[in-house]
Amino acid sequence: MGGFAQYVYLPWNAVVHRVPKGVTPELADWSPPWRTASNGRSSTAASLTTPPCLSQGARPTRTLQTVVCKQAGASLIIVTGTSKDVARMKVAKELGADHVIDVQKEDPLARIKEITSGRGVDVALDCTAGAGTLPTCSASKP
Repeated sequence: MGGFAQYVYLPWNAVVHRVPKGVTPELADWSPPWRTASNGRSSTAASLTTPPCLSQGARPTRTLQTVVCKQAGASLIIVTGTSKDVARMKVAKELGADHVIDVQKEDPLARIKEITSGRGVDVALDCTAGAGTLPTCSASKP
C-alpha cells in the first residue's frame, strides 16, 4: 500500500497473501498492477478479435495490459507514455507492443494515424487521468 498504508482498512474477511520467500520486493511490487490488468482481460478479450489497440499511459497496469491485448488477439498494440516512461515503454515493447510513442516528443494523434494508415484504433485504454483523453477519442474509429 506504500505511502497510504496507514489509511488502509481491511475487513475481517479480507484475503491477505504473503509474498513467497525468494520473491524480491521489486517483483512483488508488480502483483497489484498484474492483478488489475488480468482482471480486465475478460472485458478486453470481448472487445478484441484482431483490431488495433491503443494503451495510453505507460504505467505498470497499462504496460501489463500489453500482454492482455496480445493474448486477446490484438493485431497491433500502440503504447503511449512520457519521457519519464522510457524504461516502462521498453518493457511494453518486450511484452509485445508494436509501437511506443513518447507524447512529449511526438504528436500522438498524428503518429497513431500514421501507424494505422489513417484508420485509427478500435480499442483505446486510457490510464492517463485525463491527460490523454483527446488523443484517445481522436485516434479511435468513429
